[in-house]
Amino acid sequence: MLEAILESSLKEKVLFFLLVNDDAYPREIAANFGFNLNAVQYQLKKMESAGVLYSQARGKILLYGLNPGYTFARELNALLKKAFSLLKASEKEKLYLRHRSGKIYDKIILDMKKSERMTEKEKPVEPIQKFPRKSEPLDFSTD
Repeated sequence: MLEAILESSLKEKVLFFLLVNDDAYPREIAANFGFNLNAVQYQLKKMESAGVLYSQARGKILLYGLNPGYTFARELNALLKKAFSLLKASEKEKLYLRHRSGKIYDKIILDMKKSERMTEKEKPVEPIQKFPRKSEPLDFSTD
């Protein structure tokens, strides 16, 4: 679904997994999807170096999660939640949920149930955000 934007389905699945489960370690993600551990570690480190993810050591294990301090964290979360909501329920349950409770887990489950009950007419329309324009010209001089 987001492969074209994110460059790979592995990266998409990793981000979905972290969205739903708050944090995870590389071996858990690799085992969940049947991916090569090195490929998962490479993508996690690549996204961490870009600031999209954070890592936290717990003993000898590095846990990764979505970085709330990332510049586009709100927009990325909204995009991931929208794309995740379009997946089949069986795929969501089988691939992404650890079957544990948590704030994000509970919120996503509630959102999924609510959106399944809404008809197209009842779904709220999201407003388009207007970006402020700068009134001053940009200065590119090299004085």
